[in-house]
Order: sequence, then C-alpha cells, then structure tokens
Amino acid sequence: IHEVTGEEQINAEKSTILGPLKVIPQEYNHLKCWNIDIPPLPDTLTWKEEELIDQILTETDAAGEDQIIAYRNRRRWVQMYQPVQLNKASGLPNMIRPKGVYLITGGLGGIGFVLSKLLAQEGNVRLILTGRSELPQRSQWESWCEKHEEDDPIKAKILKIKELERLGAKVTALQADAGSLSDMQAVMRKVHTEFGQLNGVFHAAGLPGSSSFRAITDIPATIEGGEDQFQSKVRGLKVLESLLENENIDFCFLFSSISALLGGLGFSAYSAANIYMDAFAARVNQRSKTPWVCVNWDAWNFWGQLESTIGESIAELAILPEEGAALFQYVLSDINNRHLLVSTGDLGHRMKQWISMNADSIAKEEKKTGALHTRPELNNPYVAPRNKTEQVICGIWQDFMGLEQVGIHDNFFDLGASSLDIVQVTNRLNKELGTNEAVVTLFTYPSVAALAQFISPDQEESEEEKEEMAAVSKGRRKTRIRNQRDKRLRGGE
Repeated sequence: IHEVTGEEQINAEKSTILGPLKVIPQEYNHLKCWNIDIPPLPDTLTWKEEELIDQILTETDAAGEDQIIAYRNRRRWVQMYQPVQLNKASGLPNMIRPKGVYLITGGLGGIGFVLSKLLAQEGNVRLILTGRSELPQRSQWESWCEKHEEDDPIKAKILKIKELERLGAKVTALQADAGSLSDMQAVMRKVHTEFGQLNGVFHAAGLPGSSSFRAITDIPATIEGGEDQFQSKVRGLKVLESLLENENIDFCFLFSSISALLGGLGFSAYSAANIYMDAFAARVNQRSKTPWVCVNWDAWNFWGQLESTIGESIAELAILPEEGAALFQYVLSDINNRHLLVSTGDLGHRMKQWISMNADSIAKEEKKTGALHTRPELNNPYVAPRNKTEQVICGIWQDFMGLEQVGIHDNFFDLGASSLDIVQVTNRLNKELGTNEAVVTLFTYPSVAALAQFISPDQEESEEEKEEMAAVSKGRRKTRIRNQRDKRLRGGE
C-alpha cells in the first residue's frame, strides 16, 4: 500500500481499507485498528521472512499509538508529515500557462469554481468545465434565468459561467460523469476539436453532500454503501489515466481530502476514496512523465456556520472561498511538490486527537477548566436525574463542560458540545458505566434521558416520569436528532 523505499509496486485498490481502519476506532473507541504493510512474500519462506513474522508478532503484542506501520528490510517505518515552505506567486501561478487550455472536472462546484475564477482572472485561459447536470442551450440562458429563482441550481451554474467569461476566460461547459469512460472520451474529442491542445487537468469532481456520509452501523452491507464516492474518485482516476496516457500535458492535479489522514465520524467511505486518490497518484508518478499532483484539502465552508466531523467548528478551521484563491497561488507554485496536505490547524494536535486516540491524554488536554458556569438558556426546563444511569451521565457532562447543572432532557449539542467532545465523553461513559457504546450512539440519543434509556432500558420509571419524558423529547426526537446526525455525521466538506 505504502511507498517507503520508492521500489514498491503500489496497490492503490488495497489502500481503501485504510478508510475504515481510521474511522472504526473513532466511532467505536473500545476498538483499535492498525495497518502493518509488508512487501510480497516468496513462495518459500527464508530466515528473512521468519524474522519478519517475529516483528509482526512483537507489533501486535505491544501495539503503540502508531497506526500506519511498514516493514522493509528489517526496518520499521511509520507515517509522518512535515511542514513545507511554499512561495506564493503574484498573478498567474507558476504551473499555469497564460491562455492555456485546462479541463476541470466538477469545475462549477464549490472548489472548482474558486479555481476557475483564479485562472480566468489571472490568465485569460480557456476552460472546459464538466459536471453531471445538463445545461440548456446558450440561446435559452437569458429566458431560463428570468423564469427561475436564485436558488435554482441550473441558473446558478449559468451565472457562474457568465462571471468567468466577464473575467476574461473562454468557457465550454459539458455534461459528463467523471467516472464514465464514454462521457470523458466525448469531452476529450471536444477539447481536441475546439482547442487542439490540452495543457492541464484538474480533477475536482466529487459528491460532498452524498448519502454515503453515514456512520458505519448505517452503511448497507452492499457495494452501494460507498458507491457514489467511488464513482468520481476511484473510477474517475482510472478513466483519466486511460485518457491522458498519450496526452502531452503539463500536469494532472487531484483534489483529495484531509479526511484521508484524519478520518472523521461518518467518513469511512469518503476517507477510503480519498486515500485511494493519494495511493493512485503515488503509483502513477512512479512511471509517468506527466506529474500527477495530489493535494489533501482541509474542509471548505461554502454554507456558513456548520459543525465539522474532525473536531472544531468549521467557522474556526474550514477554508473560506475568499481564502481559496490565495491557497491555489501557493499549491500551484511548484510542480515538484507532488503530494501536499493543507491543514488550517495544528496537524500534530489534530492527529493526536483523531488518529492516536489517546483518550487519557486528550481528556487532560481538552478538559474544561475554570469556574463552573450556569446552565445555558435552553428550550426545555431543568429536570434532575431520576436513576443511577442518568446521575452518572449528568455528572460526566457537568464535569466535562464545567456546568453547575445538566438536566436529563438537555441536548448535548445545545450545551455546546463538539464532535471531539462526544468522542471524549463516550470514553468516560464507557469507563464509568462498564459499557462499550459507539460514539455514534451519542449522536443518535443526544440527551441524558434518551441515552440512559438506551443504555439501561430495564431501569424502572414511574408513569409520571415516562409521560414527562415523552412530552419533552418525543417531538424533538423526530426532528432534532435527525438534524443533528445529518449535520455532524456528514460534516462540512
């Protein structure tokens, strides 16, 4: 799976297992997963292979915090990241030709459009933008825009194209599925017919709002569980490799995600697809004259205040559209940087939180300190715990959030909890209650009463207590819990 010495034959398909490997311990913090990567073994084992077996047994007997491990020639390797100094170019980025011809899959999507605007404004370029939606004929654009509201997706794409053309670009928008060989072959024929030469490709196609952003327990045990993510990011790369084999272009630029490193609650399929992109680029670069540049982007925020599945609020960490153009100036400054990761927060700290998953050290580092705060104003009144399980849950949240009181009908997210808080509190709940609940359980039952009832359904409650709980939480369960799961399991990428 991993390129260590540079002599490996990378198997990008196998790398997809690293997606669940990262996410399983995040959603089920009583489980730990490791990847031990070894070279192919000969048919007959020698003393070298026997020694390797001993190393693997030692690894499993005394597993540490290193999650990604490789053995090569008796040496143990672990995956690390180091900061790189990039020089931002003024005007057109160094990798871009003035009046160049560039194909951007997903070019009218959020990130693709930020890139398209930069190229149009700085380079007077020619852009071929592909997407899944079919646009009406240009002669019908004016009437379409007059008849439809601002939130119409087709109108939004038409207005984006007009903006790019006002900035100086010549734009050709084509309907094409990036994972369809026939669709993309038709695109290439159009490129050669209309422009003659293609200078570069940006592969930004993806489905960030798709239904495959879900907890592992909710993913169907069929291929459809992650199919939509794999269509553009797995099949799309195979299609591009086939199309570009005989093309003399400057580069192929891939849009991967930081979830390939950090995982994220509900991100097992998405993380796997992006890990595949990273491994695929490494494999192609071993033998291709054309540079394949892969960038793992942090989350982007095109929607305002949302909650990220990798720890902090999107308002704090996610890349804003106005920041994106400046970032492109950096990452497109040097073609020799074949693999970059853009993290807007301290990467070592985030890895410690989400990959090492050292619950004790995280809790000490993140624990709320200072004077106790009063319970915030909520829509529901304070109700004291009624049984031992509720008392334990209330006590943990009071201690963790630094609150004087937590009521049994208080929603964890209304109290100000983040995704990382949920991970840490799940650890403490499992320790104090002797359970093995998954992190996703607290998203599904985000109040003390609902969670206690799920964990200890046999605890007796009076009829009055049952009626009180039903009156407070029944109506909220159908809407509030569903909304919280959608917002926090899917995240903001």
